[in-house]
Amino acid sequence: MNRTSLKILLLPRWYPNRLDPQLGVFIQKHARAIARLHEVKVFHAMSDKDTNTYIEEVIERNGELTEHLYYFRPGNGLFKTIVNGWRYWMCWRMFRRHTRLFCKNGFQPDISHAYIVIRTALIARWLRL
Repeated sequence: MNRTSLKILLLPRWYPNRLDPQLGVFIQKHARAIARLHEVKVFHAMSDKDTNTYIEEVIERNGELTEHLYYFRPGNGLFKTIVNGWRYWMCWRMFRRHTRLFCKNGFQPDISHAYIVIRTALIARWLRL
């Protein structure tokens, strides 16, 4: 049986990270299972008050699975939500540049899958448009 390998972009709200290695472990297991047959990239960004830089990027590769984890310094004060949203967006832009998302010779996903719908769904919807 001939199977066509797909390029899949996963956009989870929960994903195992250095602050909580159990958060969304079921999503990571799902990504690993999919990566047996397809090329999978995971984008996950979260705030971390202990990060040393404005935005820290951690990339982990395991076969056809590539996990892009971003940690950004959280905002505080009256505009915390807006600042965190902006920093999340900056992480997304870094991911796009790094993977050359939608560039001619870059990563062009056949499927974008958002888990735990909130901000990840906004990105998935934007990709759809």
